[in-house]
Amino acid sequence: TNGWPPRPILVSGVSSRGLPGVEGVATSTDAASRGKALFNGGGACATCHSIESGVSLVGPSLAGIAKDAGQRVHDPQYKGAASDADGYLEESILKPGAFIVAGGNYSAGPETSLMPDTYRTTMKPEQVKDLVAYLKTLL
Repeated sequence: TNGWPPRPILVSGVSSRGLPGVEGVATSTDAASRGKALFNGGGACATCHSIESGVSLVGPSLAGIAKDAGQRVHDPQYKGAASDADGYLEESILKPGAFIVAGGNYSAGPETSLMPDTYRTTMKPEQVKDLVAYLKTLL
């Protein structure tokens, strides 16, 4: 594939773009609100993932992921360790190569996702839980 599609370049210390009107509240007592703030801000998820159905950016759209996550653990192509939706979502953040969504250019080779696999070292476990809580709201 001659290196196509290119992997995203990760630059440490760079602030990602936020999305106006959908910031969430990073200091909220609600995990989903904190997760939304992380998704649209420091986590940089919104840079590559849309939450609108049918809109693919670098990564697949996450519209409906709350429903799809539980089904994907039963997909014959799934090679991860999760057994439920929450586990799948967490695994997708921490080990993105466990399952690569078919139908797009989301991989840089077999079992190599374009999504960075560095979140297990750059995010705190509670941040991952907050992201999972937010993703579960995307019906």
